[in-house]
Formats: sequence, structure tokens, C-alpha cells
Amino acid sequence: MELEKMRNPGKFDFTVLADENIESDFIRIPPMMIQPFIENAIKHGFSDIDYPGLLTLKISDKDKWVEFVIEDNGKGLNTEKAETGHHSMAMQIFEKRRKLIQQKHKKEFKFEIKNLKDTDALKSGVRICINVPVLDYD
Repeated sequence: MELEKMRNPGKFDFTVLADENIESDFIRIPPMMIQPFIENAIKHGFSDIDYPGLLTLKISDKDKWVEFVIEDNGKGLNTEKAETGHHSMAMQIFEKRRKLIQQKHKKEFKFEIKNLKDTDALKSGVRICINVPVLDYD
């Protein structure tokens, strides 16, 4: 996020909020699970907006999983593209990895994406909630 902010000065700001009790040295999650969503928020959500973008990443320890909530105030999801059958490569790769992890580790791996204006007409942007199971590498 810091690199993208340096590449696009003034385009957006970001906040990372993490639980104080997360023991990041001991929690193992699959790599690169949230990165595509952060990139999409910056690249697509903040393109062609005439106000400062804000990206918030909240990380919470939920014992058996880590919850990541990625929220932006960008222009939101383009539902017209979804209706035409366009699927992002990042989303396809994420879904394959999610399903493989669920099968291999026998753990639930939740994912939810919402247009914020669908729940509040005064808001814009997208909220993504990913509950990544903590993996056992014994």
C-alpha cells in the first residue's frame, strides 16, 4: 500500500487497524490472500474519482481464523461488467486457492464482497471480508 501511495501521490490514503493481541510470529496463513483485493481497490476503485480515496484494512484474530476486512470509498463494483460475464483473473485464482485450502485443511474459509451503496445509498466503495483459517503445519 505504501508503494502504491508513493506511485500515486494524493490519490488515496490508507489505514491499517490490527488487533493488539495478534501474535503474527505464530499465526500462519496462506501468502498473498489479500494483496489482489488491495491492488484492485487502488487500481479500479480509485480510478477516475474526484475526491481522495481511503483504503482501510482491519485485521482481527478470531482464534481459529484471521479476519481481514478491506474497505475503500472508491466508486464501487461495476455491476454491468459482472452481468456481461467478465471475471477477474485475480478473483479466479483466489477462489481456486480458497477451495483448495478448504479441501486440504478441512477448515472453513469464508469470503464476502459487498458494494457499500447496496446497504447505504450515501456510501460508495467496496467492503471485502475474508476469514482465513489459521493453518497447522505440523
